[in-house]
Amino acid sequence: LHRDLSIGNIMFRRKDGKIYGVLNDFDFSSRDMDQGPTSNHRTGTGPFMSTDLLKGGHLFRHDLESLFNIMLCLACRYERRNVLTPAPRAYAEWFSGSDQ
Repeated sequence: LHRDLSIGNIMFRRKDGKIYGVLNDFDFSSRDMDQGPTSNHRTGTGPFMSTDLLKGGHLFRHDLESLFNIMLCLACRYERRNVLTPAPRAYAEWFSGSDQ
């Protein structure tokens, strides 16, 4: 389990003319899906977290939901090659705000 998928944790690299996806920032990750949380507070990047995480432990499906949220965010903001449209104000506040 990665436990903190976000736009900032997904990158790409080019090698020999091919593009490869790269996932980074494994600070909160776990190899064992049955292992409890590695911290005493909820981890993850708010806008991309599964809403199920508000109820309890982190499961593999939560990482899949986070990945879907990332793809949805990119698809909604993609304008043309290499350009993201500016985020609307409410959207920007959602990214920078707190869930507290």
